[in-house]
Amino acid sequence: MYTGFTDESEEFCVNLRNYATTRARVDDNAESDAVQELQELLVPIMKFVHKKDRRFNDDVVAVGSYALNKKVIESESADFEFLVPILGLPDPKWSFNDRPRLYDYTSLMGGKSRLIRRHRTKPLPEPKTGQHFLWIEDRAMGRSWNDWIFNRDLIPCKVTARLRELVEEAILDGQSKGAVALLPKQKENSPIRLRIHFSLGAVHAVLRPTVLSEGGGFPSEVHSEWPRIHLWPPAYKLKELRKIGTDSVAVEDLYWTQSYARCEQALIKSIDRDGGCRKVCLRIMEQLREEHWCSGLGRGSDSGPPLTYYHLQTLLLWHCEEWCSTVDWLRVKLPIRFISIVRRLMQWVENRRCPHYFLSSVNLFEDERGKLLDEEGLRAVEENIRMFIKSPNFSLRESTPPNVDLPDILKDSPESTLRQLDDET
Repeated sequence: MYTGFTDESEEFCVNLRNYATTRARVDDNAESDAVQELQELLVPIMKFVHKKDRRFNDDVVAVGSYALNKKVIESESADFEFLVPILGLPDPKWSFNDRPRLYDYTSLMGGKSRLIRRHRTKPLPEPKTGQHFLWIEDRAMGRSWNDWIFNRDLIPCKVTARLRELVEEAILDGQSKGAVALLPKQKENSPIRLRIHFSLGAVHAVLRPTVLSEGGGFPSEVHSEWPRIHLWPPAYKLKELRKIGTDSVAVEDLYWTQSYARCEQALIKSIDRDGGCRKVCLRIMEQLREEHWCSGLGRGSDSGPPLTYYHLQTLLLWHCEEWCSTVDWLRVKLPIRFISIVRRLMQWVENRRCPHYFLSSVNLFEDERGKLLDEEGLRAVEENIRMFIKSPNFSLRESTPPNVDLPDILKDSPESTLRQLDDET
């Protein structure tokens, strides 16, 4: 239907390869260097936090900008997200609908919050897909954990409140040396958002308390459907992912959120060890997303841009299952692979459905209530991608100048590399 969007069009193939080498190039070490520098700036703060409360680790784990691997839902999206591991929990158990939860969370005067009891006929709703309670089986934990536990459940909002309190105290105590500032809450029980100044400018980061899987594997709903084929991911990578497992991250007030961020990072890392063009496709789409598909969309919106880097990363992982052979991703096949992945993206946007890679019943275009995060934005993205498919050479040739209208972190970064999240070894 669109003659210009085929691998038989010489003009398209030439423009695509030129775009890949000029507009979508990535410095492989840029992000890892930035993350290392940011983590070093957080070291004195986390050591202060750990000294005050040994339940928090004195180091953080960088995982990108995702909670259930969704983009951080705030009016200003974060450039980086860091997990703060919780230490000393004696074998916490995932729990769902085994017993009624007769408690809730309420706000008080002065910004304080506390747990209250629900009526026995109105317990908390069952956790949605991707959520769970954390039940603490050991009764001999001592009183030091009482402030975080209610009816033997570890309460995420209580943990987050304590971490925020200590981070604020550390910054006021001068531990940040002026490089880190705690941003005000945008709403009650907002995540812990930091503004960090470092060599490349200023970034926003989020800290989230996390119970790491520690080799706990995957939940039953993932075990039952993944891996969906035996050819991908490779056996060595599958073993690595099962060893990482599923973490529990404090995102909601009363429910822990299942996070697959570390697993997905492990999948993306060295995904082209066979010399393929998978990451090249991802980089091109991300650059087109910023310059054309989502240009001007999502600013001032609570949900951020309607199409995020994480949506594109998820798309790539699904596409690797469909095209699982090394031959499918040879560099000479970049045009045809790029065409096929963009057509799949178009279908997702048209259907308003982006399935989570590990939990396919979760639609990443929707919020926890099943409502589209940005229907109007997706409609605009749909039209922009359709225009691109119709006239791809226009977009590939007529790109915006580098470093225009980019976040602080990118304005002084050669080739705008940090947002590409390239972990290739």
